[in-house]
Amino acid sequence: MKRSAVVFVTMGALGLIVVAGCSSEPQKATMPATGMSSGMSAATAAPKAVAAPEHSGMQPASLTSGTPSRGSAMARLSEQSVYFDFDSYSIKDKYETVIAEDFKYLQQLPARKLQLQGNADERGSREYNLALGDKRAQAVKRRLLLLGVPESRVEAVSFGKEKPRVLGHDEAAWSENRRVDFQNER
Repeated sequence: MKRSAVVFVTMGALGLIVVAGCSSEPQKATMPATGMSSGMSAATAAPKAVAAPEHSGMQPASLTSGTPSRGSAMARLSEQSVYFDFDSYSIKDKYETVIAEDFKYLQQLPARKLQLQGNADERGSREYNLALGDKRAQAVKRRLLLLGVPESRVEAVSFGKEKPRVLGHDEAAWSENRRVDFQNER
């Protein structure tokens, strides 16, 4: 009698562990806001892309020129984007500086809210790209929260492939569309 109770309890505990283990995606131990997407199904898989060109027009401005005016800080934020590699929501090192500078601007404008708009290129299904855009926006949001921006001031949304910056069917267009845009809210 005791043996069957032990087996029953053990099987129940194992069942709970399996259910809990399947309920979320595995996290990378290094940085919580980065990571590669976990494989696509054959139905939504898109061809591998070549390396994306540099986005030289979107480099962060220097903060050494002093405190910006309210208008210039918000204009600067609305022009910022963080770009991603194909099928990735991992923030590249060069955009950590952009996010850190935007955090400094947000500190100077404590009443403002920020909307992070995640985008994807045209490849892949609508549903897959909405999810990927959301993961990208959430990655940038997590990084801002880690820096100290209150969660109530940052909203992450996804447009998937519905809001392309550049129309085209080549890597030059796709690389401009794999991004998170910073949008000011009042």
